[in-house]
Amino acid sequence: MKTADKRAYDQKGASYPLSLAPSNLYIKKYCHIKRGKCRVNGNSFFRAETGDIKEFLSGLYRATGADYPKFFKMDILSKAGFLAAELLLWDVNIADGQRTGLFFANSSSSLDTDMHYQETIGDSCFPSPSVFVYTLPNIVLGEICIRHKIYGENIFFVNNGFRPEQLYRYAASAFLASELEQALVGWLECCGEECDVFVMLVGWDRDGVLFTEDHINLLK
Repeated sequence: MKTADKRAYDQKGASYPLSLAPSNLYIKKYCHIKRGKCRVNGNSFFRAETGDIKEFLSGLYRATGADYPKFFKMDILSKAGFLAAELLLWDVNIADGQRTGLFFANSSSSLDTDMHYQETIGDSCFPSPSVFVYTLPNIVLGEICIRHKIYGENIFFVNNGFRPEQLYRYAASAFLASELEQALVGWLECCGEECDVFVMLVGWDRDGVLFTEDHINLLK
């Protein structure tokens, strides 16, 4: 595909060739949470001794040293996203929450929680409000925003599969069309016992590797 055919869009709907997209956005940090393992910048951070996803995420939570009791009330999607944010933002000074964004995607939406919610209805007809609150995938964005006092642009895409070009284009557009200084960008897929998380901290600082489609694919 020719570069001239690719276009990015700002918040007002105006478009411009992606050749004009920012060339000085960097992937400052990144983390993976998958198959009972957690890696930060490619380095091992935590490994589970069990195959149970809930026990794995609880163990990872303890390994981060976080003190946030509400974590244990979250569904697995929110827990995974919360932990990725903890690992990438623990040493980041968010002086202005309006200048930090969140751009995530997955393929199963909140299906895991939807199924659990259906189970709570059953024959009793007393659905669980505490489960219902997590039956939207963007609830994880709210949990991260509350924890880190983030008020910037955020969105959660639901696609058939991992689409690095979409994450890149949307994030690049958002940086150009606003005063964003940094953003968490990535893939957050959790359903059943499967957890596939890849999240990047992207910003203007010349630290890390350039934020490009190729580098997203390479790091994923």
